[in-house]
Amino acid sequence: MLSIDLDLQKKLDKIVKEELNYAIKKFPYENRHLNTATAVALDPNTGEILAISGQFYDREKKEFSNQPYRVLYNQYLPGSTVKGATVLAGLDAGVIKPGTTFTDQPLRFVGSEDFVSYKSLGNVNDIEALKRSSNIYMYRTAMRLGGHWNYTPNQKLDYNGKGYQLLSNYMKQFGLGAKTGVDYPYEAIGVRGSDSYDYVRGSQVMHMAIGQFEAYTTMQLGQYISTIANDGYRITPRLVKQLHNPSDTEELGSVYEVNKPEVLNRIEMKDQYLNRVQEGFRQAFQEVGGTAWRLFNDAPYNPAGKTGTAEAVAGKEVTYNLSLIGYAPYDNPEVAFATIIPDVGQDYSDHEGNINLKIGRRLLDAYFDLKEKRQSGDQEADENEKVEEE
Repeated sequence: MLSIDLDLQKKLDKIVKEELNYAIKKFPYENRHLNTATAVALDPNTGEILAISGQFYDREKKEFSNQPYRVLYNQYLPGSTVKGATVLAGLDAGVIKPGTTFTDQPLRFVGSEDFVSYKSLGNVNDIEALKRSSNIYMYRTAMRLGGHWNYTPNQKLDYNGKGYQLLSNYMKQFGLGAKTGVDYPYEAIGVRGSDSYDYVRGSQVMHMAIGQFEAYTTMQLGQYISTIANDGYRITPRLVKQLHNPSDTEELGSVYEVNKPEVLNRIEMKDQYLNRVQEGFRQAFQEVGGTAWRLFNDAPYNPAGKTGTAEAVAGKEVTYNLSLIGYAPYDNPEVAFATIIPDVGQDYSDHEGNINLKIGRRLLDAYFDLKEKRQSGDQEADENEKVEEE
């Protein structure tokens, strides 16, 4: 017996396919390299995979196919979705404290590129940095992890060589760059940058802090946000809920084995730190100025989460990986999700938002709509809704 919720699975496949098709057809030039969209929904308290979708558009055949293995195999730069882990690493390592403030303005070093946010955000603390997605806050945290505490414009970036391993170890506590343990024959564990494992320059650790150095799978992001949602328990994602003995009737045989939730590790840090990241994620979805506020502020189910954009390359052209992680309700999570859409064109957006935000909003809407119908006893399927079943 699988953990998959078949009704939610059908809806998620439809949502992801429709949004991928819309993006390709509405903005054909900007999205000329776009062909994939992935998403997964989980129960953050048990690790049960409720729905999993990987839609692929074959440009030669001009047809779509469902390839859910892409959620487990394909690895993408995740962008700002990892900033929650960066803040937690800084808090636990003691390089920042709850409420530590940095001025979000460009950082300039001798012999290195400038480091900037999408715009100057002024003074931001740890919660505001997550709400508004400050790159500078993450850069300054990574600098301190590497031993560079104070910033002076146009000086050399000092780095003791330990910051990368420290930050990487924290990421792995959430399953980022480590196996999730999903009950499937194979899964990718992530790809890091091109430098050797022995030494990574400080500038590259700074890129890692904003999700621009190591690549992860959508399933890894799903486990990561589930860990944030359930107060720090990294639980194995699973497709098999229980096993039954054979039966010579149409009824299921007796239960042979139940797959109980498996906790891989508990995040070893103060609850106060997790609470601050959770609050930053709530504000990102629910308060004015939050990066996902425009699409989620009116959601009745109290959502929280984090947006992400990472610069990538398709051929010789710059593209963008758009990602989104989230969960709901904020105060009693029952569903978590992650979505990554690679190689989106720079100019793709419309009045409704980008494809990652629309997939996330429609997914959560579908989950809570199904829940409401089931609680009211309405089990009838919508006969007018045509859904392809794989």
